[in-house]
Amino acid sequence: MLRSEIVKLPGGRQVKVHRSGNGPVLVWLHGPHGVRQHDPMIAKLAERYSVIAPLSPGFSDLAELDEIGSVHDLSLYHDDLFDAVGLESLALAGHSFGAMAAAEYAARSEEHTSELQSLAYLVCRLLLEKK
Repeated sequence: MLRSEIVKLPGGRQVKVHRSGNGPVLVWLHGPHGVRQHDPMIAKLAERYSVIAPLSPGFSDLAELDEIGSVHDLSLYHDDLFDAVGLESLALAGHSFGAMAAAEYAARSEEHTSELQSLAYLVCRLLLEKK
């Protein structure tokens, strides 16, 4: 079950952030379907990680996209978000558009990113490492 909170960002912006699990922090950047309350991928990740899954800009209000004109702008948005939730170093994982956003953030912020995973790699790893 996901716990949800509203996180306040600079400039009066807000973002809905979902959390689940315990363990090392893993930020999950979702694909085109957003963050679903009973997302099987988040549930599987939460067996090993403390998953933080923010709702991407534009998924709750299209006006959120007004300040984001490029993937680089989205990466700056993620800087604000990760600072607001107190993350100094993080592992990132993403699906589809979220994987692209994670890759851009990791390339731009190497000092803050400890690990980057794509969905395909994560699925294979989780399936092969069954308990």
